[in-house]
Amino acid sequence: MMVRQSLFTTVLSARVHLAAAALAGLVLPACAAQNLQDYVRDGDRPYQNTCLKQAADHNQAIASRRYLQPMFHAHTWTTEPAPNGDQRIHENAVLKALRDGRVKTLFVQARGGIGKTEFSKALRAAECEHVPTFLLDFKDVAKAGGTEQAIINLIATQLQAAPGDDFKLLQNFLGKERFILVVDALDEVTPAQRTPVLQAIRGFRSQMPAAQLVLLGRPAVYEPYYGLTEMDALLELDPLDCTRAMSALGLYVKDIDESKRVSAFIKSWGLDKEGRSGDRCYHPFLSTYRDLQAVTRMAEKFDPKQDEMGGIQFSTSQVHETILAERVKKELGELGMVPEDMFGAVDKILNKDGFDDGEWNLAFTIKRCLDAQPGGDSSRNRQLCEELFQSVLFERIGGHMGALSAAEWKFGNQGQADLFTARWLDSELGKGGDNCAMLDAHAVMFDGSKEVAGYLVGRSHGGKCVAKVAQLLCKAKPDQKKNHVKQLYRGLPPGDARRPLVSAAKEAAAKSTPDGCTVDVLGAL
Repeated sequence: MMVRQSLFTTVLSARVHLAAAALAGLVLPACAAQNLQDYVRDGDRPYQNTCLKQAADHNQAIASRRYLQPMFHAHTWTTEPAPNGDQRIHENAVLKALRDGRVKTLFVQARGGIGKTEFSKALRAAECEHVPTFLLDFKDVAKAGGTEQAIINLIATQLQAAPGDDFKLLQNFLGKERFILVVDALDEVTPAQRTPVLQAIRGFRSQMPAAQLVLLGRPAVYEPYYGLTEMDALLELDPLDCTRAMSALGLYVKDIDESKRVSAFIKSWGLDKEGRSGDRCYHPFLSTYRDLQAVTRMAEKFDPKQDEMGGIQFSTSQVHETILAERVKKELGELGMVPEDMFGAVDKILNKDGFDDGEWNLAFTIKRCLDAQPGGDSSRNRQLCEELFQSVLFERIGGHMGALSAAEWKFGNQGQADLFTARWLDSELGKGGDNCAMLDAHAVMFDGSKEVAGYLVGRSHGGKCVAKVAQLLCKAKPDQKKNHVKQLYRGLPPGDARRPLVSAAKEAAAKSTPDGCTVDVLGAL
C-alpha cells in the first residue's frame, strides 16, 4: 500500500542524513539480528517474554469477559472489510487490517472513560507477536523532550538497547522495516506541549516510512483532528450501549450478592432508564466504565430490604453528580481542579447568558465558554474549555469531522441537561431571595417528562420550594401522581434533612388552597 506522505510533510533534517551516513559504515557482529523481528525477539531483551505474557493475559481476559471487545464507529475507513450498515466495525477487523499492513495511519478518538487506553493495551497484546509493536504515551514523549529522537529513545528503552552499535542497529531497522507505534493520550498534554510532540511524530514518520501509526485521544476541539488532516482510518469508540453497560458491570462486582445489590441500586435510582442515539440504546448515567465504578462504590452500603430506596442515603443530584464527577476527575488532573470546578464552569455559562425556556438543550461554543470564565481567553481557560467539551458531559453538534471555529456542543444527554438546568434554577432562586413564585415563569421545565424537579428539590434553595414544584408537576400532568411522588422522593435530601423540607412544603401548600393532586403528592412524601 502506498504511504500517504501528504500527512507527514516534514523535510528530513541534516542530522538524519548524518545518522544515515554513520549507519552506512556500521560493522555488525556475525551473530547480530538481521531484521527488526529478530532484534526484538532477542532473548536478552524484555520484549519477547513481555509480549507472550501480555498476549496470554489478553486472550484469557477475552475468554473470561474481563475484556469486552469494542465496536468502533468508522468515520473514515479506506480498507476491507467494510463497516456494517450503521458504520460499525469490530475490533478484530481493525486488528487484522493493522496486522496485514493495510492501515498506515489510524486515529482513534473517544471521550474519557469509554475504554480508549484499554484498547491501546489490547492492540499491543494482540499484535506484538505478529508485528513489532510499541506503546508510548504522549506525556512521556513530551517529558523526554518532544523530538523525533525522544521517540526513538523511548522505544530503545523498552527494548533495553545498549548505547553504541546496538542502538544504531535498532535505529537502522526502524528506518527500513515495518512496525506498529501506538501513541496514547494525545489530549493529556497541554496545548503548548502538543504542537512540538505532533511535529516530532511527523518527523519520526518521515524517518520511518514503513511505520504504522495508531494515535489515540479525545475528540479535537480547536482544530480538525489536532492537525492530522489525512488518515487511512478515523475510528470512534462510542459510549457504552445498554447491552455492553450491563455486561461490563460484571467487571466490578465480586460475587452474585454484590451483583444483586448493585442491580437493585441501579433500579431504585432509575439509572436503568434508556435513551436512544439513532438505533443504539444507552443508559444516560451508565455509559462509561467510570460510571460503573462510581455506581458500584455507591451501592456498597445499599440495603434494598429497608425500602425501595435502600435507606435513602443519597438524593438524585448526589447520585448523578457523583457519576459525573467520576467521569471528569482524570481529565482535571493537569489543571489541578476538582469536578465541582468543572460543573461550576458550566454554571457560569448558563448564569452569564441566562436561559431560554424554549431552547431546552442549549448550544455551547468555545467563545461562550471562554467569555463566561474569569480571565476570559487565557491559556488556562482555553485548556479548561477544551477539557470540558472533550468530556462525556458534552457531545458535538453536527457530525464528527474534527472541530472548526463555528463548532457547537450540547449536553451529552437529556439527564445532564436537566441536572444543569436545575443547578441554574437553584442559583436563580438564591438570587431572588428564595421566592418560589418565580418558578411559575419556568413552568415548561416541570412538564413531568424531565427530571428537573427531582434535581431541584435536593439543592439548597430548591429544597425550600417543594410545594411549588409539586404544584407545577401536577398542573402539567395531573394524572401522573405516582411518577411525581417518585421523582420528588428520590430528589429530596437523605436522612433527617428531608423531614423539615416535607413538613414546610405541606404547610406552604395548605396556605394556598392546593389542588387535590398536590395534596396527594406531598402526603405521599
